[in-house]
Amino acid sequence: MISKEAAMNEELHQLEERTRALPEYAKAMALLAEREQLEQQLQALDHRIEALAAAGKLARIDHLRQNLLLSHRAWPPVG
Repeated sequence: MISKEAAMNEELHQLEERTRALPEYAKAMALLAEREQLEQQLQALDHRIEALAAAGKLARIDHLRQNLLLSHRAWPPVG
């Protein structure tokens, strides 16, 4: 005689197998894979944004330095 727990496990296993055979299951699996790809793309974009932000700050600093050098050359120090 099969125990009640074993019977429940078998029913659960059969339900899982039937569910995996459904087209909705295949669609869900495809959507999960797509979500993972999108998350990876988002991480890559975040990295690019951070790199661009750092480059933009450095470009502004360099621009200010150039302007200071040019203004220093235009107005020689007095004294």
